[in-house]
Amino acid sequence: MSEPMVFGLGAGLGFNYMERCDRKTGLHEPLVFCTTDPGEISKSLGEILGPKLVLEETVSRSEARTNLFRRLDNGKPYGLKLDRFYLDYAERKAHFNAHYLTACGYDESHLFVVDVGSSEIRRSAFQSIERARSTKGFMSSKNLGFYYDWRPLTAFESAFRGAVLKTVTNMLYGPSSFDGIRGMERFAERIRGWPKNPNFRYQLMNHYLTWEGEGEARGGFRKLYAEFLEEMSIIMNNRELGLVGESFRTIAQGWTEIDDRLRQLCLEQGNSDVRLIEGAKAIKKQAKLEAQACRELERVVTC
Repeated sequence: MSEPMVFGLGAGLGFNYMERCDRKTGLHEPLVFCTTDPGEISKSLGEILGPKLVLEETVSRSEARTNLFRRLDNGKPYGLKLDRFYLDYAERKAHFNAHYLTACGYDESHLFVVDVGSSEIRRSAFQSIERARSTKGFMSSKNLGFYYDWRPLTAFESAFRGAVLKTVTNMLYGPSSFDGIRGMERFAERIRGWPKNPNFRYQLMNHYLTWEGEGEARGGFRKLYAEFLEEMSIIMNNRELGLVGESFRTIAQGWTEIDDRLRQLCLEQGNSDVRLIEGAKAIKKQAKLEAQACRELERVVTC
């Protein structure tokens, strides 16, 4: 399957606005996510398509290493969750405990992996990998590894319908006011207060890197979802899916424009109130456009 297909059938599109309280300073650090929770795409893909996702988590580094080698020695890939900061080849050194990659082989001192944004096989020393897997803190896990136990797959059309309806449900009827369309509206309200935090400019840059940074992230993954719908419109000979895909391309461009403006604001000095008010209005507009696109998508797949 193509990357857009994996993302779409894994119901990966989402939105979440949260504020994490820093224990040392007591300040609230805003975090804006443009996909479902980390790990949910793999889980949803298994639930929707049929293969069982097997998770292996342990506090023991040696046991984690044994689980890893057992899969690789049988010629099978193995998923890892870790803190990307410790990877040898990471150019941008920033802690992020919910980074995922695929292990595909090893030699005496290095693990061979495939990471985000490239099909290139890279090497990282075992010592770095083990430290990255066992790190503690926000969004960390205990040496989490995972793989699929392949079983007969769900009928493709049924899987597609289930994946789309799960995405639409998450966006339109999210479990809390921090999720989906309501989360976007909260984002629009709260962003005006970001300058009160001394890490204001860091927050802007962090948001930009999250939404526009690596691989297919540009446009908050909305472009990737558009490609999924356009691919499905050809497979299922359904022109309306392609039209909704075009809507998501427009939405993706809107987010990129907002994110570019926030990045520019990060680099500027002086009063930012006017820019943030404009940004808040643009975010509210995006929320309305995404709600319209999701309702149209719901109609197309249920009619």
